[in-house]
Amino acid sequence: MGSVIAANKAHTERTRKMRREGLEPDQPTSTPLIIENSETESEDAAKYVAKRRREAEEKRIKSKGNKKEGKKSPVKGVKSPAMSVKVKKQKPLAKGEKRRKQSEEQPVKGPGPRFKNQIKEKELTREERVEKMEQQRVLNGRVFDLDILTRFGMANLVDAVTIQGWNHLFKPPVPYLHEPEVCEFFYKMELLEGGGITTIVRNVQIQLDEETLEIILGVPVVGVRTIEGCKLTGDFSKLATKRGDVKRARLLKKFLKGEYQLMFEFINKVVVPGTEKRTMASAADLFLMEKLDELDEINLSAIMLEHMHRVMTWQNAKHGIPYGYLLNFVFNHFEVPVGKGVLGTTK
Repeated sequence: MGSVIAANKAHTERTRKMRREGLEPDQPTSTPLIIENSETESEDAAKYVAKRRREAEEKRIKSKGNKKEGKKSPVKGVKSPAMSVKVKKQKPLAKGEKRRKQSEEQPVKGPGPRFKNQIKEKELTREERVEKMEQQRVLNGRVFDLDILTRFGMANLVDAVTIQGWNHLFKPPVPYLHEPEVCEFFYKMELLEGGGITTIVRNVQIQLDEETLEIILGVPVVGVRTIEGCKLTGDFSKLATKRGDVKRARLLKKFLKGEYQLMFEFINKVVVPGTEKRTMASAADLFLMEKLDELDEINLSAIMLEHMHRVMTWQNAKHGIPYGYLLNFVFNHFEVPVGKGVLGTTK
């Protein structure tokens, strides 16, 4: 078919050229030009082209329609395949499960503001420590008053102190309080590893540990050495309180029986003294009262050094400056040239 079409095209161009030159074109011969299956093949080609055009047009319309559907909002009453899928609602979680889920999803947080402040608390410099301790008052301590030794409860307390080997520390006469030297003792104090301390008073170097303090005070270094985290037993709570078995870490002084109120005053003003008004016995107070009442051995040297460390590390508590009377034994041992002093009080 291609050769026939080319022949027809050449004949047509030759005829047009002859006409432009004014010549008569050749007349067709009487013999017809036979093209085998030309009509059938041309019809097939036309159908094929029309089919391809129709498919291309349908494809273009389809793609254009998809773009329009993406932009149009869904028509009411007509559900798309995505919309026809039912979404199963989750049941509301219980309060405990909700909190647990939130805690699992949320990142682990650090300590709260109060604990962060405690963690970030820096160690005080000597100037800062002196400035804070100048606002505290010196706690002199007590000695036993001979006039009240026979009163109710006092005899039991004196017997317990005597068995501990401390009675010579609290006998009359009333000692003098050397307040400037006591203040200097704490102002210049440095804490040592192992629980000891070192300081300077009147240009005299003083270093204390349990064994040294044992020699100075003349007390045994056996028994209970710490009161940190200690609690009383239920039996003592039942014995010492007016209400019986009170399961509390702290107790009001008025809930204690009379003889145990005296024991609380001795612990509060002599063994681990504090400057605030104490109407509440802490767990540490009750623990020491129980050991004293049961005649268990208490290491006074270790308890005193532990309390000194506590005083030097407390920053906000009104702890006071303790052991005014008992430090007289330390000054005498190290031959510190103390001043005249002020006469103290009895108990």
